[in-house]
Amino acid sequence: MKYRWQKLTITVGIIVGLAAVYVATATAAAADLNDPRAQKITTAIGFAMSRQHDRLSTITAVEPSRALRTVEGNISDPDFYLAGAAIYKVDFQNAKGNLGGLIYHRDGLSRVIMTRFKATFQETPKLVVTSVDLTPTYAPAPRSALFFVPAEQVPATGFNGLSFQAALLKANQHAIPQEGAGRADAQPRPYTVVAFMMDRQPPEMQMELVQGNPVDTRKKALQQSGKNQAGWCYTVLPATFAYNQGAEVTFNIILREGQSSWLANTYSTHSLLKRTQRALAQRGYNPGVADGQMGAKTRQAIQRFQQQQGIIVDGKPSPELLALLDATENLPGIQLAQASLKTLGYDPGPVDGQMGQKTITALRAYQTDCGLPADGVLSAGLLCYLANTAGPMPGQLGNTPASNTKVNRFESRMWPNQLATP
Repeated sequence: MKYRWQKLTITVGIIVGLAAVYVATATAAAADLNDPRAQKITTAIGFAMSRQHDRLSTITAVEPSRALRTVEGNISDPDFYLAGAAIYKVDFQNAKGNLGGLIYHRDGLSRVIMTRFKATFQETPKLVVTSVDLTPTYAPAPRSALFFVPAEQVPATGFNGLSFQAALLKANQHAIPQEGAGRADAQPRPYTVVAFMMDRQPPEMQMELVQGNPVDTRKKALQQSGKNQAGWCYTVLPATFAYNQGAEVTFNIILREGQSSWLANTYSTHSLLKRTQRALAQRGYNPGVADGQMGAKTRQAIQRFQQQQGIIVDGKPSPELLALLDATENLPGIQLAQASLKTLGYDPGPVDGQMGQKTITALRAYQTDCGLPADGVLSAGLLCYLANTAGPMPGQLGNTPASNTKVNRFESRMWPNQLATP
């Protein structure tokens, strides 16, 4: 059976960081899948790539070899640090070995760079990296962020000539508050809409921001092509609309590469709560009027949906909750979590929608591997994270493991699970 999972939308004014980095390790003929040597070598390569020499020297088991020096400064921007890795191949015998996978780097703005690597090494008795081959790689479902900036504060021309970092900081500083309590414009007003791709893109990638349904329907949809600065794409589009009031206006991020193009993400001028109310009404949960206000009816409708899905019942809206509401073809929450855990190599027992001890134990193991509190409780956020990880992640590895492949995970502890906005 195939499960359709709709990608989460990052809401207005939010920069979302990776909560954890997953490592999938394929079967190896002569190596323990939990062999710490692979993790030490991979970490050393990651530190060397980002010029983290102070951190590299702490891995005393790895010799600072010539091969490691050849990758020094591969990540030229000094703001990027090692965030974690994904190992999918390990072979070791006769004191020699090779491994391969992905290395992730990110900065304080939550931008992410992914690099595929292959390395050979020997043990003499220290671990000596004898060769490293690096290839830039890109997320098949890249993250994005979008900001609504009042034009009277910063017009579109105010972003002219800015670097990606400067534009991101400026947009974040002047954007309207994300999901402000009951905030709505009395009438349409001019905005500067600024969209960013938060994962590095190929140099030839082109980005467009398209207004899906303008306020004046007699006008054609507005669109603007963006900039690609060494793989970092952003686009600025002037638009007029009433935030959280009247007709909903959507903004679509389109990516183009050669003759191919696809929709990367869609954003709305209606608040998260208002869209949640609409989705609840469409599913028959009767939240009352979709007015963007949290009343008793809306809270009770959310609680009923959460209870049906088998997730934490708190009556609060969230992007993850809305994603579950929109994913109408998916299994109920517990079954989806069980199916995702199986895909990721855990043993939750049968996919029966029952929160049994095996499922709780598998959830706790997954949370532990991700550096999350291991409470075994299924929340909307954890469910979405599970489903997203079980879906697109293997395709990023270049060597997709079978669904029953044993999985080994580790995460760099340099970064907290949540980053502050700049």
